[in-house]
Amino acid sequence: MTEPLTLVVIAAAVGGTAGKLAEKAWDSGEKWLSTYFQDHHPKAIKKAEQNALAFLDDLAKRVNRLELATADSQQITQQIESALEDPAFSATLKDSLLVSACTQNRTTHRILAHLISERLCCTSDNILALTIPLACRTVVSLTNKQLCFLATGVVLEHLLPAAVSNVEPEVKDQFAIDWLKEKLPFVLPQECITGIDLIHMEGLSCFNLTRTMLGGDRLHFFLRRKLETSGAQFDNFVMNTTIGKQFESCWNRKLSHVLLTSIGLLIGICAFEELTGSQVDVQIYFK
Repeated sequence: MTEPLTLVVIAAAVGGTAGKLAEKAWDSGEKWLSTYFQDHHPKAIKKAEQNALAFLDDLAKRVNRLELATADSQQITQQIESALEDPAFSATLKDSLLVSACTQNRTTHRILAHLISERLCCTSDNILALTIPLACRTVVSLTNKQLCFLATGVVLEHLLPAAVSNVEPEVKDQFAIDWLKEKLPFVLPQECITGIDLIHMEGLSCFNLTRTMLGGDRLHFFLRRKLETSGAQFDNFVMNTTIGKQFESCWNRKLSHVLLTSIGLLIGICAFEELTGSQVDVQIYFK
């Protein structure tokens, strides 16, 4: 049986600045939890604490990766210290810790950790910093199926065009198709997206549903326009491959009518990273 997570275990596992962040976050977080859950059943309180520690474990690991990827570790330390002194960041951390305590969904925990780590790396006066607290409050109200739908929307609208932006024109179509074949199996919803799913996500401001389709009446026409190509390879991909047919099914089930908001874009990128194991520079999509 796996030992329960403790702050000592988390801090020891990552060490350095990431461990110190976990310690400082739990110093405040334990008080936040005791106040928020003070009238709840003791077993519910215990489970909430373990859920919150699981989130802090994910956050510490992600910050540790930031440390390892940054040549100047002092820079990360200063960013964290500065963030902890910022009331806006503190409020976002509190919200995230409390909502993480209410769910055992590890995908949600990891996305919350991703959002908080992104907040450490941006200034308080930009669109990403303003979107992160909204995304933190929203992601816990989304099912895994809905997270997949947002990730698929991000693939179509943002990530695929970025992936092929520096590819030579003569190989762009095949490169795009190979990229889709690699990524889509991880993000396409395995269950049918229903009308209530769409209404729920729109109600959470993840996207706007438009009355008109975004790219004609077929997915391959949209792909041609989006990637600025006239190649017929997309026709074959969409109509004659299993993954292409699944992609078109998602498109036909109203993805073709979806305009992502900043909240939907951010959650979709984080879900894409979590589902595929890829790394995406979130910052470039919020400039």
